[in-house]
Amino acid sequence: MMQTLYKYLILNKKLALPGIGYFTVEHVPARLDFASKKMYPPISVIRFSGDKVQADRHFFAFVSDDLQVNEVEAIQQFNNTLLEIKKQIADNGVAVLPQIGSLRKEFSNTYSFQPAASAGDYTPEVTAERVIRHEAHTVKVGEAERTSEEMREMLADGGSRKSRWWIYALILAALGGGAIAYYYLTRVKL
Repeated sequence: MMQTLYKYLILNKKLALPGIGYFTVEHVPARLDFASKKMYPPISVIRFSGDKVQADRHFFAFVSDDLQVNEVEAIQQFNNTLLEIKKQIADNGVAVLPQIGSLRKEFSNTYSFQPAASAGDYTPEVTAERVIRHEAHTVKVGEAERTSEEMREMLADGGSRKSRWWIYALILAALGGGAIAYYYLTRVKL
């Protein structure tokens, strides 16, 4: 059942445990720390709120599909799991929810939550040094890498030659006009 709870939390970004509180998954985007010149990866963080909540029908439908039981049996198994969690907290002072974290009972039916290790704990930050290229940098052109100076020279050579396509068009137009004039002068008698 704990695996099903974790799966529901990850897929739906929320999990309600009646009488305890609810968990949410929040996405923290990647961030850049200019002072220490480091870039930190994006992570997903599990947060806990001790507000009183009710489990919804969508949750029980998910549990019954995942465990391949009917909905009434899914509700019974979920309630047994909740009782087991509360019993662990009463006996040990803490309940460990695999892959989610640990719940610890505070005073007057409130709970504190310590999340389990997330994927962000295993992805290191990256050093982000600024690279300044004053004159030349490499540019990928097709399959070859060339410097910006080489590209400027290559493009400068191609621009010096003027296009003269209009001369060929003018010659063809004159030939066409001459052919039409010849046709009308030789065929049509006035």
